[in-house]
Amino acid sequence: MKKTGFNADDLERRLESQSLRRLPPEWRGEILTAARAAARPRSATLDFRAPSWWRRVFWPNPVAWAGVAAAWVAILILNHAGRWEPLTPSAGVHSPSPGLVLALIEHRRQLNELLEVPAAESAPAPAPAPPAPRGALARTNRIA
Repeated sequence: MKKTGFNADDLERRLESQSLRRLPPEWRGEILTAARAAARPRSATLDFRAPSWWRRVFWPNPVAWAGVAAAWVAILILNHAGRWEPLTPSAGVHSPSPGLVLALIEHRRQLNELLEVPAAESAPAPAPAPPAPRGALARTNRIA
């Protein structure tokens, strides 16, 4: 290691031996004037660079707020896209033809004969048909 001849103790002794110089009076006046101007409240002019309340709210995590905004946009799009009339269960179902009904009754009778089920148990009560949607009735009964 090369010795530079610099010693921190020597520097401290030199600084202690020097006397403090006084500031020129004009510097003191300039410094005090600048400090007073900085401490004075600002005028009522608009400062567009000053942070507003919304920056204080949104700035801590702008990526999270952008995600929340994107989620709301997606919700609104899905809500608007889902405005169609839902299909009712009876909309696509047609009543079976009378020939098909007779064939099903005959098939059930033959099945009951093979399984030897008494006639009283073989014929369950038919389920009532679901009512038609009210909007469908109104559309079919319009007078032009």
